[in-house]
Amino acid sequence: MTASITTWTRRAINRGALLAPAGGIAAGLASACRVAGGGQPAASAKPAKVTIRNGGTSQPVVDLFNQKLFPAYKEKFPQHTIDPEWITSGALVDTLAVSKAAGTEPDVFFIGGNWMPSLALNKLAKDLTAYVKTWNQEKDYFPGTIHTAWNRKWNIGWVSNCDLYIYRTDWFTEANLPNDPAQFPVTWEAYADAATKLTKRSGSEITRAGVDTVNLDFREWRSLFWQTGQEEWNADQTKAVFNNQSGIDSLTWMQDLLVKRQVSPLTGMKIPSGSPNLFAAGLVAIQRVNARVANQVRTTVPDVWARTGIGAPHKRARQVSHIEADGLAMGYGSKEPDAGFSLLAFLQDAPQMLAYNELQGQVPPRKSLSTSAHMQQAYLKTYADAIDKYGHSYRLDVNHPGILKPMVDDVMAGNKSVTQSLNDAVAEINRAFEQLPAPPK
Repeated sequence: MTASITTWTRRAINRGALLAPAGGIAAGLASACRVAGGGQPAASAKPAKVTIRNGGTSQPVVDLFNQKLFPAYKEKFPQHTIDPEWITSGALVDTLAVSKAAGTEPDVFFIGGNWMPSLALNKLAKDLTAYVKTWNQEKDYFPGTIHTAWNRKWNIGWVSNCDLYIYRTDWFTEANLPNDPAQFPVTWEAYADAATKLTKRSGSEITRAGVDTVNLDFREWRSLFWQTGQEEWNADQTKAVFNNQSGIDSLTWMQDLLVKRQVSPLTGMKIPSGSPNLFAAGLVAIQRVNARVANQVRTTVPDVWARTGIGAPHKRARQVSHIEADGLAMGYGSKEPDAGFSLLAFLQDAPQMLAYNELQGQVPPRKSLSTSAHMQQAYLKTYADAIDKYGHSYRLDVNHPGILKPMVDDVMAGNKSVTQSLNDAVAEINRAFEQLPAPPK
């Protein structure tokens, strides 16, 4: 991982000066209801400069922080100065090793929980276990949204998500399939049969995919693998162990769906210009999406959304789905760790978390926010229930996509057998693991 990260040499980092708080907005956020049992660390009372790093260039997100969240925090903790950094080019994860070498690590940064094991091993993220214990709010969070590895806490989710399957209810009816979400085909066999029936052709050309190639990827394979009752790593996450019968069964099922049943062109359907995704364009009958993408369909093509159902994850020995917990972590070499956690904890308070998730159309990780008006939207309630029932956290190091994607693609293209592709991927990941420091004891 270190070699991959240190290829980053320069990123445009915009530092936004914190202006005086807008009194009405700040007071509204600061005085809004708080979740019981919480509080800021007592040691955060001293003057401090807190650096917080976030990625992306979404102006609404930048405005939310600069116009509402930061002023509200400044009103509550006037002794703290906030130094925001916005990564406007490249991936935020690539900046962390460079910052560590330069002695400019952020106190707080926004990152996907899936990155945390490799960041922790490379001493790019601080162990938050003691802070989380004192903070005493973990029980209010959906399982898996506070990232835990080696019995330590590394990241506190600020937005949560999972994979579910949106589908066209009218096309299910046409194919003589039950269109009720409660009867969505969840077994591997039933799902494959449904996708096959829903595929539409004109001669040899596929005009409507049952499920598109983009969804028959390593992310789908990983869910299938978990559903067999297996985990892809050994207990201390030092070895990949997925080249077993469960790995073979999972990848073979996907190969059958795409290559033998031909539910989609091998290269995938093409998204028309102006459409947010294939489902919105009417080119696929079933699409695996998170709540953010489901919301794109809901808001951009309401007529399609009116004929859309949301189906549960596949099921084998168990029924699970990826859980995403993008959230807040702290730099290993934070110069102001107590003040940094003070800001982190403030952003995790219910009003701030809700404001961000309302803007993004996603599910806040706090269970107590399930009664908010935002969470009364039917699609979000479905996703929240699924996160609670089926959520499975995962690990994705910097170099893993470049190994796992070819593992699937080579099988689909006929370049490798299922067994050979799995063996090669496991060997390559384990070589990368050998370069990482040992896990904490």
